[in-house]
Amino acid sequence: MRLLPLYALAACALAAPRGRGGTPTKPSASERQRRLYDRGCLFSPEGRVYQVEYAEKNVARGSFAVGAVAPDGVALAAVRSAHARSVPGAFLERRWRERVHRVDDTIACVACGLVPDALQLLAALRDFCRRHRSTWGEAPPVEACARHLGRLARAATARAAGRPYGAAFLIGGFDEGSSEPRLFRTEPSGAYEAYGVGGVATAGAAPDGSTIADLERAAAACADVSDGADAAYAAAVAAAEASPPTDRSDAVATDVELAVLRPSGCVICDADELAERFERRTPATES
Repeated sequence: MRLLPLYALAACALAAPRGRGGTPTKPSASERQRRLYDRGCLFSPEGRVYQVEYAEKNVARGSFAVGAVAPDGVALAAVRSAHARSVPGAFLERRWRERVHRVDDTIACVACGLVPDALQLLAALRDFCRRHRSTWGEAPPVEACARHLGRLARAATARAAGRPYGAAFLIGGFDEGSSEPRLFRTEPSGAYEAYGVGGVATAGAAPDGSTIADLERAAAACADVSDGADAAYAAAVAAAEASPPTDRSDAVATDVELAVLRPSGCVICDADELAERFERRTPATES
C-alpha cells in the first residue's frame, strides 16, 4: 500500500475543519456526500451532478452578454472581461475579438464563461459548419449549430473522470434562404433554448434591477418596430444593456463587442461603428 508523505498528511490535518477548541470537527453527512460526488460527473443520491452545477456557476460569474431579436435581424453584444477592459483601447489590436465570433456567413455567437473552454467548442462548431458545407453545399441551420454545441457539452458530462465545459453560448443568425431571425442559448449541461422576435437572451453576471427593466423595454421595442429600428436598432439596444452592470455610467464603447446579423450576412462592428451606436444608447433605453 502506498503511504502519503508526512507533509501531505500534515497539510490534510491543517486543512480539516476545526471547532472552537482547535480540534478537528467531523464533516456533516451532506459535506461527505458532496466530497464523494463532486470529483467527477456522477449522480449523487440526491439526483444532482455537482460538476455541471459548478460549470453553470462559472458561466454566471462571467461578463454580461445579451442577444436581441428584431423582425429583420439579430444583435449579439458582450462585455469584455475585466482584464481586457483594463487595457487601454489604443493598445489592443483593432480586429481582436474576445467574446463575439463569426461562425459562418450568417451565423455568429457570443462565448460566455471560461474562455479557453469556449474557444475549444467554437473551433469544433466551425469545423461542423465546414463539414456541413462540403457535404450539402450550404451552411447548417442555426438550430443545428445550437444542437451540435449541446451534444458536445452533454458528451462532456457523461464522462465520470472528466469535467463539463465551463462555457455557454448565445448563437444567432439566419438559415440558408430564410429571412426569419434565429437566436439560441446553450447551457453547460447540453440543453438549449430558442428566442423569437422581441426576445432578449442574456448570459453571464446577473444584471441588477434597472438592467432587467431595460431588457423588458428592449424586448417590447424589438417586437413592435418594423422600419428604421431594425437589426441596427436592436444592436444599439443590446450594446446599452451589455454595459457593465456594476457601474454602467462609466461604460465606454471599447468595453463592448457587437455583431449585427441580417439575411445578407454578419457584420462585427469595428471600434468606430461601436462608438457611434454606443452614443445612442441613452435614447434607445429611455424610449
